[in-house]
Amino acid sequence: MSEQDEENLHIIKTILQKLAAHHTAGASFDPKLTKRKHLSKEKWTGDLKLSNFADKLDAEIKNFDDAQAAGPVVKQLVCLRSETVVLNEDQEEYVPLPFDALLVIFSLTDEQFRKKNFQGVLHYYFESLRLKKSFSEDVFLGLVKAVSLAAKLEAACGLVTCSRVGFEELLRNISSDLKFTRLSREDIYESVRNKLKTSEYELVSYHITPLDEKNGHLGDYFRLNAEVETFGSKRDLQLFIKLLLKNNEGLKLLVETASIKEEFFYQTLLADFERHGLDQLMSFSPRCYFSRVNNVLVLDDMTELGFVGFDPSAMLSYDELSVLVLQLARFHSCSLIVEEMLTEKEGKPVRLTDLYGDYMKDVGKYFFYEKTAYAASTDGITYCIELFPEVATQMPLEEFKARAVKLYEVNLTKCKDYREFRRAVCHGDMYAANTLIKYGDAGKPVEGRLIDFQLFKYALPAEDLLVFIYINSTKDTRDEYMDILIEEYYAEMSRCLRVFGFDADVVYNKTDFQTSVRYLQSLAICHAMMYNHYVKAPGEVRQDIFTNEEKHKYYLIEHMREFIDLAMVSDDYKKLHEGMIRDFYDICSREDFED
Repeated sequence: MSEQDEENLHIIKTILQKLAAHHTAGASFDPKLTKRKHLSKEKWTGDLKLSNFADKLDAEIKNFDDAQAAGPVVKQLVCLRSETVVLNEDQEEYVPLPFDALLVIFSLTDEQFRKKNFQGVLHYYFESLRLKKSFSEDVFLGLVKAVSLAAKLEAACGLVTCSRVGFEELLRNISSDLKFTRLSREDIYESVRNKLKTSEYELVSYHITPLDEKNGHLGDYFRLNAEVETFGSKRDLQLFIKLLLKNNEGLKLLVETASIKEEFFYQTLLADFERHGLDQLMSFSPRCYFSRVNNVLVLDDMTELGFVGFDPSAMLSYDELSVLVLQLARFHSCSLIVEEMLTEKEGKPVRLTDLYGDYMKDVGKYFFYEKTAYAASTDGITYCIELFPEVATQMPLEEFKARAVKLYEVNLTKCKDYREFRRAVCHGDMYAANTLIKYGDAGKPVEGRLIDFQLFKYALPAEDLLVFIYINSTKDTRDEYMDILIEEYYAEMSRCLRVFGFDADVVYNKTDFQTSVRYLQSLAICHAMMYNHYVKAPGEVRQDIFTNEEKHKYYLIEHMREFIDLAMVSDDYKKLHEGMIRDFYDICSREDFED
């Protein structure tokens, strides 16, 4: 960093520190008691000539007002006078907490400064506030996103008469943001910096395009193409953007909880694996370059590397299952290895659930085993048994149905009690759409990746493995390859442990692993049935119901049988469910089926 850059950074930090001191003393967490600032769209459309973005400007005013209503708010102190920021304590209006700090940054700095320092100076301001006990940095950054564009617009209105160069540069920035409001230019800078591992680059251009794929159910997807120049040469970057899905109030809690977990997974847990030197095992997932809780992730675009995804209804071949099982084994091994390293260091058993607490909880089970969802699932399984009565060759149909419901009840307890088995960090959502595969020249799978870690949990590795196989394979494939896939998984996990000097016979011996497989088989079948009622339905049926809250409730909660009828028009869906019913029957035919 040059002397001039260091001086500029020092000046901005000094102003922000002074601002933070005022804000800390005067922050109000009850916005109803304050006089709120009102923004003027007319000023923006007039001074900045942005009338073609009128609808988006309305949205930014709403974001600003929502942030004020949520709190905390502070008395606005910042005024721009002749390119200089002054603090005016005589003003009466209150603004969302980060607004003044953003006005300082956007009024007094240029694009080059913000490219290198935007995230850093925001963090400095937050640390200077000393309000951590009142709200977290994640909440603070959410407020930053909510009011950032409004702050740019206000800063540009202040610059229009006093700094033509600064005004035009900021206006170009604003125009970029208005084209895609969920990701700011500063977010793009941070994503590129983390991808390149340097801030010494020029962002020549970028554009964001929506992707047609709707395989996932908790996000909307886009592609970021950026042209950058670094060290005298130009290159194109292609990244993947995942936005939080906001169109189903019924799933809001699950979606927001999942977003918090996934941000933690990429920014904290994978960083922990890297700190422990596990890079050679970490090919199981894409890398993340930017995240904001309950909002957005920017990741490697794996399609650029030749990987392809699957529709949720896809059934995988043995070769496809095999490359993914190996990656699942590597993923599970990472948490086991970190725990063993920490145990050696501390001289006592250390588990990641001790370190990361609530992040390791299984939020998915509340979704699948919540009272109404559980009732819908048990109704679904009994209906499928009625649709395939020929399966029950040695048992009255009513007894089969009663045993199936009992099996669900037993596994409701199992998912809360894993006995004494060793646990690991597990994916928790292992259906086909959450995997990617790269194929070789002959069309044979050569590499796999796991994606979408919103529902990761601390659980038994065998549960992840078995659920993955049961959800994504036909009965014919399971009958021929289930034992082989389980052997391949354990062999790879053992190999990973050996690479880092640990003995699988000590960490997770094969007898215990095989016992856990048998213990969890019925749970995996129940879990797979819950998934497969919905995710294996034809795409047009699935998407229509998932994106429509009323239909989602009607079919998936209140009238599961009608949903199954809609999906049974697909021969693949019908064959899949017949195979699952046969697996259910095999379990229910055992004398010890409840174990």
